Amino acid sequence: MEFEAKSSTTAHRSISDGRSASEERSTARPNPVILSVDDEPDNLTVLRLFLSTEGFEVIAASNGAEALHLIEEHCPDLIITDFTMPAMSGLEFCRILRERVEARGIPIILYSGTDLREADPDLFDRFVLKPAELDVFARAIRDLLSIAASKSTRLIPAPPPLPRGQ
Repeated sequence: MEFEAKSSTTAHRSISDGRSASEERSTARPNPVILSVDDEPDNLTVLRLFLSTEGFEVIAASNGAEALHLIEEHCPDLIITDFTMPAMSGLEFCRILRERVEARGIPIILYSGTDLREADPDLFDRFVLKPAELDVFARAIRDLLSIAASKSTRLIPAPPPLPRGQ
């Protein structure tokens, strides 16, 4: 089961040369990087194998604090987080991300066995209920990556016409 949150968050990280984080991610590496956050090692292994076969580079964290560190280090294209984790729940993790300007533009999938469709939809971009069919999960990932890429594509306006006679 899949649920799309109504997120109005569109800010992207500012990179030192003026490019947004999504522009930096799209030009710096051939495969999208996905951060998977789950306190269950078996879940991380399954997601890593699945995402790798789908052509994604995968980094993993076993809790929210570790994930926050990896985000600064790797600038992922998308985050998949579990809800039920010790010390920091998936929703708390999402709340922290949405408060951080440098991470607001990263799409987030909340992937949980707990039905959280009624949770604050501004905290995540999609909710996927465990267990999900792999094709449904892959479609949600690709949809969010496509949306994020289209938000980072900027049209360069044409210069104004020169006045006649000059």
